[in-house]
Amino acid sequence: MTFTLQYLNSKEEECEIELSVSYSIYNDGIGPYEYWGQKCFDKGNPCVEIEEITYDKETLSVEDVSIIESAIESEMENIIQKCFDDSVVEREPDRSE
Repeated sequence: MTFTLQYLNSKEEECEIELSVSYSIYNDGIGPYEYWGQKCFDKGNPCVEIEEITYDKETLSVEDVSIIESAIESEMENIIQKCFDDSVVEREPDRSE
C-alpha cells in the first residue's frame, strides 16, 4: 500500500514523499474456550501490524530523513487506519450486481 506523507523539509519548504507500507491483518481473538465449565467464544478484533515502511532516501539529506522519520511516527495512527480501511475494502464482496 502507498501513503503520501506531507512534511516541511530542512529548508522549511512543504514537501510530499510516497511511502511504501507493508502490513498484515490479524485477529486478536482466541476462538472457542471453556472457563469454569462454561463454553465461550472470543471472536476478537481485526488488528493491523505494520511490517515495514520504505521510501526513496537517495536524494534526501540526513536532516530530511530525520524529519521524515519523525513525521512518520506522528502520522502512524493515520497510516494504520488507512491500512485497515484498505483491508476492509479488499474483503468486502462486490454488491454491484
